[in-house]
Amino acid sequence: RIIRKINFDFSRFFGRISIKRLKYFPIYFVGLILLFGFIYLSIPKFYNYENLSIENEICNDYKVKCSSIGKINYNIFPYPRITFRNVIIYDLFDNTKSFGKIEKVELKLILRNLLNKKQFLFSKIELQKANININLKKIKKYKNFFSELTISKPVYIKKGKINFLNGEKNITSVENINYKYYPDEKTDDVILKGNFLGDNIYINFKNNKNLLKIFLLKIQDLN
Repeated sequence: RIIRKINFDFSRFFGRISIKRLKYFPIYFVGLILLFGFIYLSIPKFYNYENLSIENEICNDYKVKCSSIGKINYNIFPYPRITFRNVIIYDLFDNTKSFGKIEKVELKLILRNLLNKKQFLFSKIELQKANININLKKIKKYKNFFSELTISKPVYIKKGKINFLNGEKNITSVENINYKYYPDEKTDDVILKGNFLGDNIYINFKNNKNLLKIFLLKIQDLN
């Protein structure tokens, strides 16, 4: 009798389910997934980033001192990212001078770690309209500094500019820079495109961890 009772209850339950309603189940299921996904992506929007000092944490990872005078924002589209503006990077060896100014910095966040506001993980860093000053008198110091620096995430620079200085004197510049740095376990790959002395310049540098280095330089008008 218990089995008959259970079978009767199930038959009543399924008898009330309309086949027409069942065909909309995939739509409801996908809608719920999208809703919960949107909620998950939106939670970091309510964090107080001003108290987290994210820019200082990032700068410490790259062993430089910097400051941001713009607001820090979190955006969902086209991908979850943290943005802060008007970043000043101080000279690597003299904190009273500027090594570079960046109009906008974007950190592309890793989805699985969005709710951990104490330690944001990002997959790449993008610098937009970065103005970088390289003093040729300190070129050996720069070399030693970057040879000891470990960069584990890709770095992109869009519409940047590199100024080459001799002390306080401006010598030349590479403008409209698009720069990509891809670190890997075996190889570091650098691609730089820009305008130099009225010509288009292309540089590709591959640094193999097995001591093989390939440097490719192309200047368009010189073929």
